[in-house]
Amino acid sequence: MKEKPGLTYEKITNEIENLLGKLSLKADGKQVHKIAKIIYEKAPAAENTTKSTILQTVKPVQS
Repeated sequence: MKEKPGLTYEKITNEIENLLGKLSLKADGKQVHKIAKIIYEKAPAAENTTKSTILQTVKPVQS
């Protein structure tokens, strides 16, 4: 994966875990890393990557 300024894989995985925790959902590490990789590859390079940036990158699934 190409390095992006201000955007780290660790930031994304931490944010995913935080969001899942707030939703009372559990995901194993493999699932979290799979999601993080998709977000990291699609997200624009950003100085400040925030939850809103991540949420804009991944469209919510309507059920």
